[in-house]
Amino acid sequence: MSHPALAPLLPPDNGFRSLLGFRVLSWGDGRASIELEIGPQHLNAAGVLHGGVYAALLDAACGLCGTWRPLGETPRACVTLSLTTSFTRQISAGRIRAVATRRSQGRRIYHASAEVLDEQQRLLAFGEACLRYRGAPE
Repeated sequence: MSHPALAPLLPPDNGFRSLLGFRVLSWGDGRASIELEIGPQHLNAAGVLHGGVYAALLDAACGLCGTWRPLGETPRACVTLSLTTSFTRQISAGRIRAVATRRSQGRRIYHASAEVLDEQQRLLAFGEACLRYRGAPE
């Protein structure tokens, strides 16, 4: 489900990316962008995008923005330590995009922020994450 040019660079799909249905649009050093076409499976009982979908997109984008490695190197793995999410607007259909930026990085911990935008670039949700690299520090 990722952009074809990025497929060889992405870490193996653990299934969640497919389950939620998002695709990676861009992935680079300290930046990541993912996209989701909203379907009925993403809506809550009120008929609007479930808050958990926003949170999952923010979390995934924040994770990606800190784990990119140059071509030929294995991407790093991470685990989220904390995630804050704020919701600003409801949506029921269309395509949304989460864009994340790594804000700071240490040997084991990094911080990232992200926002979810609709097709008109309106802010739907935003958040910040603290993440820890898995494995030995570099």
